[in-house]
Amino acid sequence: MNDYYLKAESEQALMAALDAAGLIVEGVVVKASQIHALDIVGVVYEPTGNTLTDDEGTEFPEMAPVAGFHANYRGEDLPEALVPLAIPAPSSPARVWLE
Repeated sequence: MNDYYLKAESEQALMAALDAAGLIVEGVVVKASQIHALDIVGVVYEPTGNTLTDDEGTEFPEMAPVAGFHANYRGEDLPEALVPLAIPAPSSPARVWLE
């Protein structure tokens, strides 16, 4: 199996690509079969470099959304309709497959 990272401009664009790939059946996203697994991650956030403080004085990193709507696909081959959404593997992915 191969792992692919996908990024679309929006949730609607991702759903349209999944539909074109045959991964939406009767309005339901097919997240797993004998030949694939799909994890819809959605919006990913990353630190801005700023630190915020809550009402109790606890500091935490400010987060901002990364452009796009994300998903992970695992399978032997990436369906042709999803190829335009494939991106290089992130150096620190938001979610990964458990082995």
